[in-house]
Amino acid sequence: MKSAFVLAATEPHVTYLEQVLAWMSVNQPIVAGVLALFVLWLVVRRIQAPKAGGNRNPRNPNQARKWAQAALAANEFRKAAEFFEYAGDHEAAATAYARAGAYDQAAEAALAGGLKDRAAVFLEKAKKYVAAARIYQQQGKFKLAGELYTKAGNELQAAESYEAAGDFLAAGKLYEKARFIKKAAEAWYRGREFKRAAHLYEMAFREERAGARDD
Repeated sequence: MKSAFVLAATEPHVTYLEQVLAWMSVNQPIVAGVLALFVLWLVVRRIQAPKAGGNRNPRNPNQARKWAQAALAANEFRKAAEFFEYAGDHEAAATAYARAGAYDQAAEAALAGGLKDRAAVFLEKAKKYVAAARIYQQQGKFKLAGELYTKAGNELQAAESYEAAGDFLAAGKLYEKARFIKKAAEAWYRGREFKRAAHLYEMAFREERAGARDD
């Protein structure tokens, strides 16, 4: 007796799909085995793939970069940043942390990569104004430092930064606000605001005399 598949194949009106279905009907064990192998392959792939939040470590920097790119594609930015750090790519890690909204960690990664300006930007976004200002101050970017010290409400350090930047009028205003009258007078004088400087010098003189009498 001919098999169903042979009979189907010899009939001209039977389609290819019908021939395949006929073959599968008489070879069920083979089909089941192929499907089982396919499912097993999928399970193995799933186990080997890096999982977001998992505690597996990549074997080497190249694998870490591949996992980082896969995490980026899945919008898992924090996990991508961790893999980039493992790979030693601090710039990419900083960018990924920033995309995750983790600005403190983005700043740390940027500093680890020697990217001080980017670290300061991330710290400012994290509202760590004093830390950002100190980075700018260390680089001699005193005006930027002054702006951030002002945001932090630290008038004295802001005034000193503006003075170092040569912005004596801004320094004078902030020294005056911080009640450092003599320093304010000196800053106004250096800014060629002589009338204001004279008024403050006189005020500072009166305060010094009052303090001497109290002693």
